[in-house]
Amino acid sequence: MTLGLLLAAGVMTSPPQGGVLPGEQVEYDAMVATQARAANKTFSGSGCDDARIEVVSITPAQISDHPDLIVWREKVRVSGCGHSAVENLNVGRLGGRPPWRITTGLPGYSLADMNLQSSTFPAAAAQAKAGLPADCQAESLADVYVAARPGGVDIVLPGAPARAPVGGRPTVTIQGTTMPLDKLQLSGAWMEVWPFEACSHDRTLGVVFIPLKDGTASQYLFLPVWQQIEAHGPGARPAAVPWTDEGPVSVGFRLKVRAPERPLSGVSGPSGDARRSHRILRSSRARGARGHFASPSPRRRREGR
Repeated sequence: MTLGLLLAAGVMTSPPQGGVLPGEQVEYDAMVATQARAANKTFSGSGCDDARIEVVSITPAQISDHPDLIVWREKVRVSGCGHSAVENLNVGRLGGRPPWRITTGLPGYSLADMNLQSSTFPAAAAQAKAGLPADCQAESLADVYVAARPGGVDIVLPGAPARAPVGGRPTVTIQGTTMPLDKLQLSGAWMEVWPFEACSHDRTLGVVFIPLKDGTASQYLFLPVWQQIEAHGPGARPAAVPWTDEGPVSVGFRLKVRAPERPLSGVSGPSGDARRSHRILRSSRARGARGHFASPSPRRRREGR
């Protein structure tokens, strides 16, 4: 069962009332630690059994079609063995033993819902390894972050005059694509940075998401930020915008996914209605966009609690 989940405004210091009953805290904490460490192993490429688990924030949520369910998102920092990352756990109390179901998303801070993440991640991982030797099969992903909020990206359509960034806003030029350009909500585009590494090579990608006007799908574009980093150094990496956990933010919540070693498997519509599934309209050309950025300021990231 895949449901749409709405994060409520506000950040808590513990799960919502009824989420973890008296006498269950030890069991719940152990389950969170296991899931967080498994997600960290998946994305970092190496595990750390003794990694420290620290709660960053807990955000209450509500599923409109099932208001009786108790659900929340828990961000936890996993630190150890020379690595630190923020893992995202979507938790629902469904009963049984254990009574919780937990799904994990990408590490860090993303505005993409679980459905969009799960559709974009495989293509992004393949793009990160493009051009590397065929025997390079491993990739890792550090904390993703938002470089431009919705409305903060300038999109230049095919045939339009090129223009330089204005006021630090990323400018993305679309080239040779099969996108349904007349259906794109250009004013809603946002950009994230996904810091991939593949076989000891920095393969950081900029990921630009452009929603459709009817809200049923999103287009994504990959920008080879790693090329700018190679040419100009770490300072060429786009800066992060300050993060807040305050909602509401719509995310996908897949209640039946249990295996932490496959946190991004499967895609379905946020409401379970196949006619409104969160489709991803891919460009037929992987290099169908160019990105231009102003000189970034030092990276900043605020963690809500």
